[in-house]
Amino acid sequence: MYTDFKIRTLIEKHGLEGYAIWLLCLEFLGKEGEKKSKEGKKWSLNGQTRWKEHLMKVAGWSENGKLESILGTLAELKLICSKSLKYGNLYSPNFKERADEYTRRQLRLISEQTTDNILLDKNRIDKNRIDKIRIEYIKLKGWDIKNFFPDDFARTAKAIKTLVFKAKGKEELVLEGLAWISKQRYEWSLETLVKQWAKFMKENKRYEPPLETKPEPINEEERKKVTELIHETTLKMKEVK
Repeated sequence: MYTDFKIRTLIEKHGLEGYAIWLLCLEFLGKEGEKKSKEGKKWSLNGQTRWKEHLMKVAGWSENGKLESILGTLAELKLICSKSLKYGNLYSPNFKERADEYTRRQLRLISEQTTDNILLDKNRIDKNRIDKIRIEYIKLKGWDIKNFFPDDFARTAKAIKTLVFKAKGKEELVLEGLAWISKQRYEWSLETLVKQWAKFMKENKRYEPPLETKPEPINEEERKKVTELIHETTLKMKEVK
């Protein structure tokens, strides 16, 4: 989809924010627009669904000037219907062609990871914590965040949440893990740190061995009962033979 002329034009004009809004439009249509509207259009949302407000909420924007500009470009590129937009509705005539099965799965994943209340060890991993760890990761890799696409943000968010879980909610420990693995002599990623987490903890003397549990001693009365039971069982087995 990135090679699509219309999508490239959208990104050139509005950057990744424009592309993200387009993906969210497809997601909203896929989830909420399956039934035909009063006008008989499938994959359509009317203004009563407050789809613009939902877009604003997911994007984290407080004013809609930027959103209206992006929607205007989507209409100009005929990615969404300009006439429907004029009346406050969202409609994409070529929705099926653009939202293929792979894209729908990716959109669902992005939505679940960015809009749901994700609880981890009773503490929400908020966007700021994820961004802090992601920025450090990108810095250590020598990359530019401007080259990140929505699927890159979704993939890294998933790995970061797993790392925070392993660190028991301690983001500073995750940052220490990133510093540690960046010094290893092999190609690495966030997923690599997830796999090597136990090794990191052990080498940095942060390994917490499980508590040793010793069986409680059997008292004389219990020992006597066990001995009698074994004796009775042995006799029965001889009788069977």
